[in-house]
Amino acid sequence: LYLLGATQRNLAGSRWADQVHGHRGGELPMIDWDAHRALLTLVRNLAFDPSTAGLHDIADGGIAKCLAELAVRSGIGVQVTGVTDHLELFSESPSRVVVCVAGDTVAFEAKVNAAGVPCTAIGHAGGSRIAIGELINIDLAEATQRWRTALPNALYK
Repeated sequence: LYLLGATQRNLAGSRWADQVHGHRGGELPMIDWDAHRALLTLVRNLAFDPSTAGLHDIADGGIAKCLAELAVRSGIGVQVTGVTDHLELFSESPSRVVVCVAGDTVAFEAKVNAAGVPCTAIGHAGGSRIAIGELINIDLAEATQRWRTALPNALYK
């Protein structure tokens, strides 16, 4: 698993800050349009690369929601390191993507470096848990069950 793009340590405008803490202030993270263009061009190319096993933008909910969605949709757990706190976990800073590489990681890293996009190895896919550093460690089957029943339960109560 790789994180493409740079995380801004900012929770302004994030769902977590609003829904969990009632915080609706602050300045939204800035978008570097040149970096965003480089990331989108790279993602377009990676989407058709046979070594790309998964790809997901980091937006609403930050990397926490991104990784949970990847795991639930694929049925494969994730083990991630390097996400050290809630700022990194829930930041909705723009121009970030998580990529799961099933092939040659050296070739993948060369493509990313050539594109000029920041790239960080953050862990791997596998197992039956969604584990993000010391912050989150939950059973994939339980997360999948809750994910699938949340909307129906909310609508039919």
